[in-house]
Amino acid sequence: QVMSRLENERGMNEAIRVLNKVSQGDLTQSMELEYQGTFADIKKALNSTIEQLRTAMGETVSVLESMASGDLTRMVVGEYTGTYNDIKTSLNSTITHLCSLLQKIAESAQSVNIAAGEIASGSADLSMRTEQQASSLEETAASMEEITETVKQNSQSAGKANELSIHASGVASAGGKVVDEAVSAMRNIARSSQK
Repeated sequence: QVMSRLENERGMNEAIRVLNKVSQGDLTQSMELEYQGTFADIKKALNSTIEQLRTAMGETVSVLESMASGDLTRMVVGEYTGTYNDIKTSLNSTITHLCSLLQKIAESAQSVNIAAGEIASGSADLSMRTEQQASSLEETAASMEEITETVKQNSQSAGKANELSIHASGVASAGGKVVDEAVSAMRNIARSSQK
């Protein structure tokens, strides 16, 4: 009985030490001493639990480290049950959704890039058309100057033609007077010769 009591005390102390370490996140511990009976079962169950926890947490941490470095191709692939499987499912689902979101962002960025290219092309086209219109306006302005000069010259020519017309009218009027006087003189001569 003394041996049994000492083994119980030794088993309890080792189990408590290992569980305290596990509760602090140290998954490297396990029960190492040899036991008979109930403590042999406790040792086996506790070590198996720690090993499952170590495996599940190790894979989960490895996948999370890959995510942190930008690698979204890794998933949790180990076979787990219970809460471990819930963690696996949630993490893999998060990675899948994150990949989908990044894909949509990449597609949106590409659309924005295409739209920016189209805007730049449209701006260049508008600039070219604006330059062409400015050139056309310059040509139109030059043509307007030529038309204005032609109209001015025509106006001056019309003024000179008007002066010549007035002068010609005066000359014609004076010529008519001379003709009238000549006709009158001829009549007078004709009358005188009849007497």
